Amino acid sequence: MKNYRNKLVLSIFLSCLFLSGCSSPPRHIEATVPLVESSYSDVDSLGQELPLIFWKHFSVAGTARISEVNYNVFATKSYISALGLLCRNLTIKNINSSTHTQRIACTHASQDELTALTPWYLTRDIKKPTSDLKL
Repeated sequence: MKNYRNKLVLSIFLSCLFLSGCSSPPRHIEATVPLVESSYSDVDSLGQELPLIFWKHFSVAGTARISEVNYNVFATKSYISALGLLCRNLTIKNINSSTHTQRIACTHASQDELTALTPWYLTRDIKKPTSDLKL
């Protein structure tokens, strides 16, 4: 009888301990060191500033097609990059040589702050750092 009582008390105690552990929220943890540091304090650090015609087209949500003298540019919908910048993937076709180049254009503004006068920058090509594409 005493053995049964001990088992009953132990099982009730373990059940309560288990249930209390499942019902309490996890600890709230905040990072004190950022995983990625943004070094975009000056505007030149993003890359080449795109001409004004691109700013106007990129201020509208959705895809964009832009025709320049030497290039046709197709821009995808905007997305937020890992550094928190608003960016678009670009496919740039050189009309003279019929070559395609994939690049990225970004801006410091958020989607809500975006206007036709928000500057966009052609980021540096990390695959071909010596690329001299000028739009």
